Amino acid sequence: MNKVMLHDLADAQLVMRYLEQGSTDCVGELYDRYHLKLYKYCLRLCKNENEAYDITAEAFTKAVEKITALKDPALFAPWLFRIAHNDCMNFLQRNQNRFLLDISTQVDLAYEVFDEESALAREQLFDQMNDSLARLAPDIRQMMLDRYYRKKTILELQEEYGLTESAVKMRLARARRRIARLNAIWSTWA
Repeated sequence: MNKVMLHDLADAQLVMRYLEQGSTDCVGELYDRYHLKLYKYCLRLCKNENEAYDITAEAFTKAVEKITALKDPALFAPWLFRIAHNDCMNFLQRNQNRFLLDISTQVDLAYEVFDEESALAREQLFDQMNDSLARLAPDIRQMMLDRYYRKKTILELQEEYGLTESAVKMRLARARRRIARLNAIWSTWA
């Protein structure tokens, strides 16, 4: 089957043809359709070009290996993106501690003059915030850091996460409330 004809087939038809005939050209066509979109999606989540590239390749490999588990071939694209999403979340979870450490090293307190007591209080607050952020889901934590640490606008977050303005604001508000509740709990322990 030539490339032009494959290009005209729907995802479900390509999946079925691959399952029935083992045609790697069908997998190649699916790859051509989705690899760039999937890479951009992974890059948006991971913020790491090399990792996004690796996750994209791994997601396609997993999809081909487990394609018989796909119940509805018409849902190939969402299924592929879910595989990649899960791999991105695993990457973020594995690198959570390193990421939080990066934040702490970037906080510049050198220009502030304060006594030992206020320094200790500030350090405790910083530790509480890190602990609070660590308890958020990886994608929500990333959104919080993008908004408040990287100073991204709501519009930028909408575009980056593919959400409406109200959805972005609601997720940020829920995360702020959760952090406030956690900090209130920790302050009772101090």
